[in-house]
Amino acid sequence: MNITLFYLIAASLLCASGVLAGLAVFSNNQLSIRFLPVCMGLGLLVSGFLLYGQLFRSTGFHFGFTLGLACVVWLAAVMAFIESFFKPFRLIDLIIFPLAALFLILLIFFPENDLVIQGRSWLFGTHVVLAVFAHSLLGIAVLHSAIMAWLEGSIQHAARLSQQQNRLIQVLFDQMPSLLALEATLFRQIQFGFVLLSLALFTGFFIGSTGAPWYLEHKTVLSMLAWVVFAVLLVGRLFMGWRGRRAMYGCLVGYAMLLLAYFGTQFVLQFVLLRAS
Repeated sequence: MNITLFYLIAASLLCASGVLAGLAVFSNNQLSIRFLPVCMGLGLLVSGFLLYGQLFRSTGFHFGFTLGLACVVWLAAVMAFIESFFKPFRLIDLIIFPLAALFLILLIFFPENDLVIQGRSWLFGTHVVLAVFAHSLLGIAVLHSAIMAWLEGSIQHAARLSQQQNRLIQVLFDQMPSLLALEATLFRQIQFGFVLLSLALFTGFFIGSTGAPWYLEHKTVLSMLAWVVFAVLLVGRLFMGWRGRRAMYGCLVGYAMLLLAYFGTQFVLQFVLLRAS
């Protein structure tokens, strides 16, 4: 069977998960709520199998720009799926699952057959896994903070909004945990993501982009700056009670640096410089 068909099946399941999440949010459709975990689980299972096949091939371990993004978004979807059994946040599912489908489809059009990593130590593999987990968990935190900030802003400016917009916001609030619960979840995600990022940086000190001992390069500097931003955010939360928009801006700035650290650098190396050469 053509492997492209499996990609289409996986992407369809992930998109269907987003649609079902949307129905659960906006219409409280009980049938959608019942079938959503099954659709999410199947979509993640099939897409995870495909990503595993892309990463580990007979020629070695492949990891590049498009595949890295697909893995980060897939893992974020896995985290959202697990979280849905404890504190469902369907608005996150509505966003993250179609994104996972999009990046999975991109692998069909932008395969990374030339990026092979062979002969690396277990430390390098540990570094990659920690970095992907940190990107995923902090990415979910960014989504949480952006949605929370938007809802808080909508409440503050409710008088300026139309009746239809206020009705939509009320529907969203009815389907969500409380803002306090969401805020607690947000900072818990940032804390765990910060720990993973710290471990990724620590293991990265012993390896460079070519497996050599650590040295300063663009992605190292940007990753360290992102680490500082998240550290300041957590300290501000602990000692000064930072929340709301400060949390959102801190997450956005830190995560933007984190994305530029690897994916920005990798995009330039793979697409800009390669085409210019």
